[in-house]
Amino acid sequence: MVEPDGERGQRKRKRDVVKAVFKRVTRKLRKTFSRKYREAERVAEEEVAKREKAKAKKEEEERLVKVRKEREEAQLKAKQEAERILAKQREDREIAEEAERKRIEQEKKVELERKMEEQRALEKRIEEEKRQAEEQARAEAEAKARESKAREQEEQEEKERRRLKEEQEVMEERRMEEERAVEQRLVEEQEAAEDQAEEEARISAEEKRAKAEVEGGGEREKARMEAEEKAKVEAEEKARAEDAEKARLAEEARLAEEARLAGEARLAEEARLAEEARLAEEARLAEEARLAEEARLAEEARLAEEARLAEEARLAEEARLAEEARIAEEARLAEQARLAEEKRLAEEARIRMEAEIAEAARVAEEEARLASLPKTEYDIAIIGGGPAGLAAASTIKRRAPNSNVAVLEAQETLGGRVSSDKIDGFTLDRGFAVFIDSYPQSKKLLDYNRLKLRPFQPGAFVVTSDGWKGGMKCGGDSSVFEISRVADPLRRPQDLFAAVTSPVGSLMDKLRVIPLLVHVIKSSTDDIFKEV
Repeated sequence: MVEPDGERGQRKRKRDVVKAVFKRVTRKLRKTFSRKYREAERVAEEEVAKREKAKAKKEEEERLVKVRKEREEAQLKAKQEAERILAKQREDREIAEEAERKRIEQEKKVELERKMEEQRALEKRIEEEKRQAEEQARAEAEAKARESKAREQEEQEEKERRRLKEEQEVMEERRMEEERAVEQRLVEEQEAAEDQAEEEARISAEEKRAKAEVEGGGEREKARMEAEEKAKVEAEEKARAEDAEKARLAEEARLAEEARLAGEARLAEEARLAEEARLAEEARLAEEARLAEEARLAEEARLAEEARLAEEARLAEEARLAEEARIAEEARLAEQARLAEEKRLAEEARIRMEAEIAEAARVAEEEARLASLPKTEYDIAIIGGGPAGLAAASTIKRRAPNSNVAVLEAQETLGGRVSSDKIDGFTLDRGFAVFIDSYPQSKKLLDYNRLKLRPFQPGAFVVTSDGWKGGMKCGGDSSVFEISRVADPLRRPQDLFAAVTSPVGSLMDKLRVIPLLVHVIKSSTDDIFKEV
């Protein structure tokens, strides 16, 4: 019976497949045996390396212990040396402080003596000023008394002048009355003389007439003529006496006027002398007041100068003490920095040692864990269960379905940074991973429809605990934070206002980004990676 060509070809293909599988299994067995042999050698080498590493680690630990002991001894010596230096500095400082204290006490003593001397001088000056003030007060009292006496004398002289003036006026009135009386009397006498002359003329005419009638009465006429002559002489003498009286009264009036003028001149001279004395006294008092004011100002200037010098000395002393305190503080800070540096180095050595011990423990634990894993042979081991590792495993299994692939992941779950946590109903993504759907390998491996991908708007929300002003507040009273938006106006021009007004970064920071963006836009990707 002849088999058809199709069945023959199918059996031939099966035999070929079996041969190929046998060859593959044989090759795999050879590889397995050779791998086991190499694995045994590797294990032996690893054991040797582990023993050497343990020995090196032990030697390193011994060296570290020795270094630690040497460092502790050096630190102890440095500490003892520092304590000795500090004790010496403290002793020097105490000696300097004691000397400074003695100097300050001496200066205080000198200052106290100077102040006591100044106090005594001040008391003496105060007593002198008091005595001068008393003398001045006494002089002022005497001047006031003299002025009062001068005023009283002036008042008396004024009264005397008024009295003399009144007397003079009375005398003047009396003289004028006497003159008027004399003039009246003279007028009356003149009228009487005229009447008498008329009477005598009449009598003479009658006598002549009578003589004409009686020529014999010559003797009687002669007597009458003699009597008339005598009366005439008496009238002349009386007129001369009246003239003399008038002259006397005029002389008395002149003398009285001269006496009045002389009294007024004397009073004016006394008033002038009193005014000159008052002005001289006022000038003397003004000069004394000026000298006292100049002395007071000079004393105030001296006291101010002494106060300024004392203040300068105090400030200089404070500056010196501050400088010493600063130097001491710098020395203390330097010592603290040195001790802190030593402590930091020791802490770093301790942390490094702890890290090495932890690393050794982790390696041992990893080796123990690997040793506890079931003995399974793998063709391919992929380190990392992130998107790249999972994509590599998927690709290998797709292209070589019979291959044994192991994916090694340190975390409890796969996905790497592309993972999420569910907390209180919220989905929190780890890291900052943005998927770009234009990758060609991603299109081959992933089903975008099943993933239900959604696009992100360009930009970000920045969350801070201290709060950006102008953002959105979230959280309760105990944990209030701010969310602020950072936008990209190049890809979304409508976000220009949000980008400019965003509180994240200052306006100058945003302006500084513009040249960088221009450079990135003008440069190619290769150029940018070359710059990096």
